[in-house]
Amino acid sequence: MKLPILMMFSTAAMLFSVGAQTPTTSVLFKSFEEQPGKVLVIRSSTDASGGQITVNDGTSVKKGTVSVKRNRMYERRVVGTGLMQKLEYTVLEDKIHRSAKMGGKSDVEDFTGSLVGKVVYGIRDDMARWRLFLKGGTATTRQAADLIQIESYENRQWFQQTPVKVGDTWPINPQFIRNFIERDMGPSIIKATMSFKSIQVIDGERTAVLEVKINTQARREGLNKTRVASVIANLEGTLYVALDTMLDKKLTMAGTLHTIMRRDGVVTITKSPVTYIVIKSVR
Repeated sequence: MKLPILMMFSTAAMLFSVGAQTPTTSVLFKSFEEQPGKVLVIRSSTDASGGQITVNDGTSVKKGTVSVKRNRMYERRVVGTGLMQKLEYTVLEDKIHRSAKMGGKSDVEDFTGSLVGKVVYGIRDDMARWRLFLKGGTATTRQAADLIQIESYENRQWFQQTPVKVGDTWPINPQFIRNFIERDMGPSIIKATMSFKSIQVIDGERTAVLEVKINTQARREGLNKTRVASVIANLEGTLYVALDTMLDKKLTMAGTLHTIMRRDGVVTITKSPVTYIVIKSVR
């Protein structure tokens, strides 16, 4: 029995050595510019373990648990300069674990992502956004979905185009979360903000500490309205940016994912805690 729900985003904290807060001036945040010949290593983990699932068919109520974990590792390179610059991703690892238990039955699935061992390249479009493609072949449907997920993260819009100070808050566009939600649910409503909280010395680097808040909801109905699905996700976390290089070296987020599915009189409700971590390093 395949139980519904799964997949996600969001955080968990890791230990940093933190120095005293330093005085701040205005900061113009920019996207990190990777130097040719250098490799950016990106590690991400998603954990939605311990979700509670309830199924009500009108005559009985069943309860169970559902969990999803995903660990990924990429190498990102910039090839060339100027108008000839290209982006290259090598997908080193993408492990996915899903499990569900209900009424004495269990369903466990372990598999790897569709792009493991593949090389992805990117070029800029007319709007200066990265467009990613599978190198040396045509992407399958599953690979195309994974490419869109990486592409939307690559084109994230975190920062203002003007300097900001500690205490400032501004709206952001977490397109990679929007794509994830809308892939299964259709149009979503997202409210997301970033706040400049402080400048600290972390692991010997002057580091901006920024608070991230994301609230999203979506709803989908079948033509005859006998099938309805909705999702609400609330996430909060912290982004750490090294001010000397503008490397967004760590993102941690945590929150909840709440889904409701109504299908032919059966209502399935799932509530899951979600954590998400992205850690980057240059070598």
